[in-house]
Amino acid sequence: MSESELDNWEDKIGFTSTRRKLNNIFNQIGQCQNDAEVSKILAENKDYVKREEDRILPIMESSLYASITNTDGLFLCRWYCA
Repeated sequence: MSESELDNWEDKIGFTSTRRKLNNIFNQIGQCQNDAEVSKILAENKDYVKREEDRILPIMESSLYASITNTDGLFLCRWYCA
Protein backbone atom coordinates (compact mmCIF):
# COMPACT_ATOMS: atom_id res chain seq x y z
CA MET A 1 0.00 0.00 0.00
CA SER A 2 1.06 3.58 -0.54
CA GLU A 3 1.51 5.97 2.38
CA SER A 4 -1.90 7.55 1.78
CA GLU A 5 -3.56 4.13 1.51
CA LEU A 6 -1.94 3.12 4.81
CA ASP A 7 -3.13 6.38 6.42
CA ASN A 8 -6.67 5.79 5.14
CA TRP A 9 -6.63 2.20 6.40
CA GLU A 10 -5.46 3.37 9.84
CA ASP A 11 -8.17 6.03 9.95
CA LYS A 12 -10.78 3.43 9.02
CA ILE A 13 -9.86 1.09 11.88
CA GLY A 14 -8.95 3.77 14.43
CA PHE A 15 -5.24 2.89 14.57
CA THR A 16 -2.15 5.11 14.65
CA SER A 17 1.03 3.31 13.64
CA THR A 18 4.57 4.16 14.62
CA ARG A 19 5.14 4.75 10.87
CA ARG A 20 2.57 7.52 10.89
CA LYS A 21 3.95 9.01 14.11
CA LEU A 22 7.44 9.04 12.58
CA ASN A 23 6.15 10.67 9.39
CA ASN A 24 4.54 13.40 11.48
CA ILE A 25 7.76 13.95 13.44
CA PHE A 26 9.86 14.20 10.27
CA ASN A 27 7.31 16.58 8.73
CA GLN A 28 7.57 18.81 11.81
CA ILE A 29 11.36 18.73 11.62
CA GLY A 30 11.19 19.65 7.94
CA GLN A 31 9.32 22.83 8.87
CA CYS A 32 11.84 23.95 11.49
CA GLN A 33 13.62 27.25 10.99
CA ASN A 34 16.62 26.54 13.24
CA ASP A 35 18.43 23.89 15.27
CA ALA A 36 16.73 24.95 18.51
CA GLU A 37 13.34 24.02 17.03
CA VAL A 38 14.72 20.69 15.82
CA SER A 39 16.22 19.97 19.24
CA LYS A 40 12.86 20.69 20.89
CA ILE A 41 11.06 18.23 18.61
CA LEU A 42 13.76 15.62 19.21
CA ALA A 43 13.44 16.05 22.97
CA GLU A 44 9.66 15.75 22.81
CA ASN A 45 9.94 12.59 20.71
CA LYS A 46 13.04 10.95 22.19
CA ASP A 47 11.29 7.57 22.27
CA TYR A 48 10.86 7.69 18.47
CA VAL A 49 13.86 9.52 16.97
CA LYS A 50 17.52 10.12 17.74
CA ARG A 51 20.29 12.30 16.42
CA GLU A 52 23.44 10.57 15.20
CA GLU A 53 26.05 13.06 14.10
CA ASP A 54 24.31 15.13 11.40
CA ARG A 55 21.40 12.72 10.84
CA ILE A 56 18.06 12.20 12.56
CA LEU A 57 17.04 8.56 12.63
CA PRO A 58 14.07 6.59 13.91
CA ILE A 59 14.69 4.53 17.04
CA MET A 60 12.71 1.70 15.45
CA GLU A 61 14.88 0.69 12.53
CA SER A 62 12.40 -1.58 10.77
CA SER A 63 9.92 0.33 8.62
CA LEU A 64 7.78 -2.82 8.36
CA TYR A 65 7.59 -3.17 12.13
CA ALA A 66 6.76 0.55 12.40
CA SER A 67 3.86 0.02 9.97
CA ILE A 68 2.21 -2.72 12.02
CA THR A 69 2.75 -1.46 15.57
CA ASN A 70 1.03 1.36 17.38
CA THR A 71 2.87 4.25 19.01
CA ASP A 72 3.49 2.07 22.08
CA GLY A 73 5.18 -0.57 19.92
CA LEU A 74 2.26 -2.98 20.29
CA PHE A 75 0.63 -4.92 17.48
CA LEU A 76 -2.98 -4.25 16.60
CA CYS A 77 -4.94 -7.45 16.92
CA ARG A 78 -8.48 -7.56 15.57
CA TRP A 79 -8.83 -11.32 15.14
CA TYR A 80 -11.25 -13.24 17.28
CA CYS A 81 -10.98 -16.94 17.98
CA ALA A 82 -14.11 -19.09 17.99
